[in-house]
Amino acid sequence: MAKTTKNASDMSLAELEGALNGAKERLHEMERELSEYRKTIAAYLAEFAKRQRQLERDFGFVTHAPAERGNAGAGGRRKRAGRGTVADLIVEALGSASSPISVDDIVTLTGAKSKPSIAQTLMKLIQGGRVQRYNKDGKPISKSDQSQRAKSYSLA
Repeated sequence: MAKTTKNASDMSLAELEGALNGAKERLHEMERELSEYRKTIAAYLAEFAKRQRQLERDFGFVTHAPAERGNAGAGGRRKRAGRGTVADLIVEALGSASSPISVDDIVTLTGAKSKPSIAQTLMKLIQGGRVQRYNKDGKPISKSDQSQRAKSYSLA
């Protein structure tokens, strides 16, 4: 995109269209880059928390080990042990997943008792730009598209 010093009011229709298309391309690239940064940060945070919990166990700061992702409680659900908000639990679950996961998997990983509360929080995270929805073919669904039902989710 070539930089221009013309005001929008001084541009021809063709120039405006070119400038708009260039701006859209730049915005799309910035959103993709931001998505990659968010995934990287989520991975760093998950690894940091994992190592911190391990150090706490190693040095005896924790008298009982909190449930890890692989140690499911009754009914295959994780124990929550007061680890934060539902949104935090969802972001943690999505950050640890190597690919988009279903809402049922998110419910299991977070140990939530209410699937609707997970779904409502997911929608808030989607509208906030933190979570991406995918259709059954694995293609991303725009956050403005309310007609498609998501089959899986990942960090944006």
